[in-house]
Amino acid sequence: RVGLNAGEPLSSHGDLYGLAVSLAARLCDAAEPSMILASDAVRMLCLGKELSFIDQGTRTLKGIQHPVTVCEVIWDESPDQEPPPPPE
Repeated sequence: RVGLNAGEPLSSHGDLYGLAVSLAARLCDAAEPSMILASDAVRMLCLGKELSFIDQGTRTLKGIQHPVTVCEVIWDESPDQEPPPPPE
């Protein structure tokens, strides 16, 4: 499960917080296993890139004042692809 948002986080004592971070966390909470959900801001930033999105409509997310347009990111996890190496 992954939640993606674009925005300026607030920072204090090495910690990031604020609406941008909260929205990404809420999108992650709303995602099903193996699903990537993104805000419409992310979709707009990716226009012209080789990414596909499926509009999931507008959702009300806990702690977010206004409804959010949510998109599912289409990605391929083909069984014939080698998995990435583990981080060192």
